[in-house]
Amino acid sequence: MDLPDSSSNTSEETFIPGAQPPSEFTGTRMGHRRRVATGLPAQGLLSALETIKSRPTNRWLLAGAGVVMQLAFGAVYAWSVFLNPLVKAFGWSNSEVTLTFSIAILVLGFAAFLGGLWMSRVGPRTVGIVGGLCYGLGVALSSLSADRLWVLYLSYGVLGGLGLGLGYIVPVATLVKWFPDRRGFITGLAVAGFGAGALLTAPVAAGLIARVGVLQTLGILGIVYLVMVVAGASAMKNPPPGWVPEGWQPSAKKQAQLATRDFTLQQALSTWQWYALWAILFLNVTAGISIISQAAPMAGDRRPLPAPLHPRRLAPTLRGRAPVRDRVRMSGGQRARPAEPVR
Repeated sequence: MDLPDSSSNTSEETFIPGAQPPSEFTGTRMGHRRRVATGLPAQGLLSALETIKSRPTNRWLLAGAGVVMQLAFGAVYAWSVFLNPLVKAFGWSNSEVTLTFSIAILVLGFAAFLGGLWMSRVGPRTVGIVGGLCYGLGVALSSLSADRLWVLYLSYGVLGGLGLGLGYIVPVATLVKWFPDRRGFITGLAVAGFGAGALLTAPVAAGLIARVGVLQTLGILGIVYLVMVVAGASAMKNPPPGWVPEGWQPSAKKQAQLATRDFTLQQALSTWQWYALWAILFLNVTAGISIISQAAPMAGDRRPLPAPLHPRRLAPTLRGRAPVRDRVRMSGGQRARPAEPVR
């Protein structure tokens, strides 16, 4: 029995189980398996794969994936919701529990620096996925910290902070490359997603704590964070070298604002602008973090003001006259008469 000539049209070939692929497909193991098992021409399969690879990326889908990542990372700003429940459940002091958040933010700073260097070598997807795994597992493992404060420090503080630092820079750095025509907008969108994470997480976490307890809530949210970040990071990738949006041409004003050259790390560290920007960010973050870590307890502290400081008693004083009761008291029980005008 004569076998068909391998040089004939692929659509007319007879596929025999166990047959070797033609020479032009040697090494394409996946293509050969599909060809033998299903009868698909290997050339057609490879062509389809090439079409998928060359399909243009929708940058708005990447923006959506980046916002999803930031929503999960921004949930760290809702830490104060867990503060009082942990203090009441295990008898830890306020400062001991707050130290967990401080450790996470400290580790975030160092991890973001290292993550930026790593991302330049392996790309955003790998760094984002690793960051999501560390962050999600760190929060989830903190559910095992009952009466063990050091577990809370290592899980939420160190491991969670490491994931935060690695993952936070991925959407911001990647989306700016995809939106050179909307740099300010896309950066603001990414940062807004981070802030919105706390806004959405706080009521959800408070409801879960009331229903299942604080440690179980940390476990549930950790798994949710892991899924959100890993899913979003899986879509992250850099644009091709030299890519610009179709039909976009920067204006003369934008071209003048662009740096005339790129700086290496060593070159940037030799400029005063780098240290000025670092100092501004340091002061900004320090002021914000110091309030955020205590936001929920501060909002829940609604003790009444002492009587002399009550707004109703202060308002007339601020307008230049004492309340009526005080004027009666000062006049020995008689209403104080208005002073006669000086002639």
